[in-house]
Amino acid sequence: MSISQAARAYLERPSIDPPTYPAVEDFAAWMAMIEQRDGSIAKRFTDDGLAVTTERQEVAGVDTYVLRAEGVSDSDTTPIYLDLHGGGLIFGAGDLTRVWGSMTASRHRMLVWCPDYRMPPRHPYPAAVDDSLAVYRALLKVRDPAHVVVGGASAGGNLAAALLLRARDEGLPMPAALVLPTPMVDLTESGDTFHTLEGVHDLRGQMPVNLLYANGHDLTEPYLSPVFADLSDFPPTFLSSGTRDLLLSNTVRMHRKLLAAGVETELHVFEAMPHGGFSGSTPEDAELDAAMNTFLAKHLRQIHPAPVGAIDANKSIAYRYFDRRWNHRDSGIIDELLGEGMDIAMEKAHFDATHAAFGDLHVTVDDLIAENDQVVVRWTVAARFRSEAMGPRPSQAPITFRGLARLRIIDGRIVAFEGFSDLAELGGS
Repeated sequence: MSISQAARAYLERPSIDPPTYPAVEDFAAWMAMIEQRDGSIAKRFTDDGLAVTTERQEVAGVDTYVLRAEGVSDSDTTPIYLDLHGGGLIFGAGDLTRVWGSMTASRHRMLVWCPDYRMPPRHPYPAAVDDSLAVYRALLKVRDPAHVVVGGASAGGNLAAALLLRARDEGLPMPAALVLPTPMVDLTESGDTFHTLEGVHDLRGQMPVNLLYANGHDLTEPYLSPVFADLSDFPPTFLSSGTRDLLLSNTVRMHRKLLAAGVETELHVFEAMPHGGFSGSTPEDAELDAAMNTFLAKHLRQIHPAPVGAIDANKSIAYRYFDRRWNHRDSGIIDELLGEGMDIAMEKAHFDATHAAFGDLHVTVDDLIAENDQVVVRWTVAARFRSEAMGPRPSQAPITFRGLARLRIIDGRIVAFEGFSDLAELGGS
């Protein structure tokens, strides 16, 4: 076969019997079935061996797991991934939410917030979307949206997309990126692969669950089936699926819908991959994670979080100055951090001229070296020229250049700054 040995072994494991769904009105039977199924799922997933710290908090009235992998900074600029767990809209509550969130934290090296959102039969639609939106609102109070990723696999993908539709419609800013691995974005189950791949690998249609979740609402409503929504103004979106995934049609149709709306999007379809991947431990799974992380690094303005470990105050100040001034276009940081000996008016003029000349400007802090009251910053800029002002290049031409700066910091203020870049070597003035 055209896949790895580990992937072949995963496909050869015994099939899992599909659940038998009760009548929609049989509350007790639903609760018993969910308890039994969650127990079976818990035997298949573990976070043993993952170096992840977990704290359970109440965020906007929603029980939420806050997770951090070992080595990930918990500074106020570290990106946060809002992870909406999968589980077919009814499974995965409680400790399973934590376990799946730990896996996300390990894969993506960010802080992760995982809401234990309400689910049927006690809490049908719109409870899960309401909870997700409440946590997103709270998240925006502690992070610039440019430092936020929203994601969810399978049923979590349904909620992630529905959350952003609600957020957009209610005037909230979009995050830096949206991640939708094999999303359940069509509860009508009208896609082609619901017929061609039915029963090919474990997963089958779940119309009784969809009707239970919808609570009498039309399944084509956009907050229930986001593939039928207007997706204008969505953030850059990453989608993935496989050729044995029942939700391949969902994923492909969502990708086409995003493209039609003018949204930057990537679709990755893997050979023979079933719903949810090959257990997370195969070369194919690693390749998918790498592609996803590359996508996220591209779209998070803070491409590298603040250095981890015993970071001293002067390094923090230098990092924050570069990040806020360039990646956030925040001229207020000049007044806040520049001290005596610095020409603030000149720095603001330089700030205005640079942002006028460059578009899509991203500064990556590659290294920070501190000694006494001085910090050396090595950095890389990726940008596009907006005009001819900075040299004989066509408008919108992309450019990358590097630089080195030495800052002197006393009592929390930058009192001296000298630097250079290799822009001239690349054809600039």
